[in-house]
Amino acid sequence: MNDILDRPKSRALAFCLLFVPLLADAAGITGVTGSVSDRSTITISGSGFGTKPNGAKPFLYWNPGATASTNLDPNSRMTAWEDAPQWGSILRNQMAPNSVASYEVSVATTGSEAIIDGFAFTSDRLYLFNKWRVNFDGQQAYAQRADWNMKGWRWWYDDFSHDIVNGFADNEVNGNPRYYMENTSSGPSYAGMGLPTNAWMTEEWQMVQGDMDVSNANLKVFQNGKQTVNYADKSRTSGYPSKYNKLFSHQMERVSGPSTWKLWYDIVYVDDSWARVVVSDQPTWNTGASQGIEIQIPTAWSDTSITVVLRQGAFSSLAGKYLYVIGTSGQPVSTTGFQLCNDCKQPKPPSNIQTQ
Repeated sequence: MNDILDRPKSRALAFCLLFVPLLADAAGITGVTGSVSDRSTITISGSGFGTKPNGAKPFLYWNPGATASTNLDPNSRMTAWEDAPQWGSILRNQMAPNSVASYEVSVATTGSEAIIDGFAFTSDRLYLFNKWRVNFDGQQAYAQRADWNMKGWRWWYDDFSHDIVNGFADNEVNGNPRYYMENTSSGPSYAGMGLPTNAWMTEEWQMVQGDMDVSNANLKVFQNGKQTVNYADKSRTSGYPSKYNKLFSHQMERVSGPSTWKLWYDIVYVDDSWARVVVSDQPTWNTGASQGIEIQIPTAWSDTSITVVLRQGAFSSLAGKYLYVIGTSGQPVSTTGFQLCNDCKQPKPPSNIQTQ
């Protein structure tokens, strides 16, 4: 009789369980090489990372908090501003944690122009990572002028006929935030968080443009790592058939506060793919709760290997934090984070297992 079948059932079951994991090849990160520290370069090994369309590097990467400069980073595919940041300057009197400077704008002097005034962005997909802060709220702005209006990020068609806009207005304490596809919407606007008054806020956009006359354009917004918006609507109609092709940053309109009212930027990262690498302080991917999250800067990307320049951002250290690869679908390749550390000793497989 077969030797295995002749053994007690418990031993046969143990034999099977021992080898089942070896048959699975789950996608995700299997290892990291390189020093885990701010601005160092690491290579991530694994499987199932997919491809990153249009090149590994982000479309636009500006990091005044780290460089104290209005220049775009060398790892930005967009190498020079079409219209450089305006109305402000690099200053060192209000910085995000671990940053050396910020781009500061006096809100009352900006007029009606955006701070970053409309660079060409023709992709169907947008990913945006931005850290920003203000030191006033909507109630204060309303007291100065009842028709005050502040725009957040805005993706527009270049004749200004239709767009998706993040707006703040009215007399709510934290503004009256809304996301709205102007002139093409088939429904009400979608609300999110208000102004990040006296606190740095990490804001991410993940958006896809839609088909003609179909409510399948979709915007997801994550604020401090928590998803706060999931807005589906029409971005194109027969009356407004063109796709969005210009991206603008914050714009103050009819904000008549004192010169002490400010807006600050720490980082702006824009890409035409949802594929990205992030570090979180949470061991399991969960966008239903606030978390610390920092974008990392990819410079090479394949299905089995990604090279990134690390950003520590607001974390006191990268060691002990969790690395995630997000695929082109906008979902993590694995929902279990890969814990970062230096000089980690990976456990060796047991050497005393014998089979018969």
